[in-house]
Amino acid sequence: LTVLYFVKFRFLTALPVVLWNAFCCNRDKYGRYMSIGLVLGAIGDATLSASFITGLLFFLANHVVDIYAFKLSNPQFSWVTLIVGAIYCICVGIVILPSVDFAMIAPCAVYLVTLVYTCCLAIDRYVSGEDISTYSSVLGIVGSVMFVASDTLLAYSMFVGTSAALEESEAIMLTYFLAQLSLALSSFIDQPQSVLMAGEEDSPADKSEDYLGAHLLSGGV
Repeated sequence: LTVLYFVKFRFLTALPVVLWNAFCCNRDKYGRYMSIGLVLGAIGDATLSASFITGLLFFLANHVVDIYAFKLSNPQFSWVTLIVGAIYCICVGIVILPSVDFAMIAPCAVYLVTLVYTCCLAIDRYVSGEDISTYSSVLGIVGSVMFVASDTLLAYSMFVGTSAALEESEAIMLTYFLAQLSLALSSFIDQPQSVLMAGEEDSPADKSEDYLGAHLLSGGV
């Protein structure tokens, strides 16, 4: 990814992550949602330089799909994360939105709220999600936080910053790649403890012991 970025093949930068997820991802429902989100993000990355609004819409769809994926574990609503997310949105809006063209204010505001809500939901998933592994939930948080960081840096550089070089900075691309890679890796869900315990209870050895005990109790030899 680093090589592709520095040689400026931007249209290829998302390809390794998409292929990684498409061929290696765990094929449960969460993994399928993550795959769809990564493909949408790849299209957004490829189209962003040509048409900002088109790229924005594809990334917005990416985050909506991520929201559905995170909700699969039924995380409990949290006022704490929602308030923190709202404060972040207000701060970013105060700094960036005044410099945005009037026609783009509403799309950018909707995108900002959706992006931050995705991150809040990832945190709630870690705190109160049902039947998920710590591995998956932590990577979901890392991916969401990195996405917020990357898009905040990109928006600041595009609308507020005075240096054109900042738009191609390593910080923006590094956080973006870490975001997509972390979300892809979160699909490799190791079995939650409840599933492992259920598997152990239903193991062939346990079934044999249960059958033998019932057979002896019934008077069999």
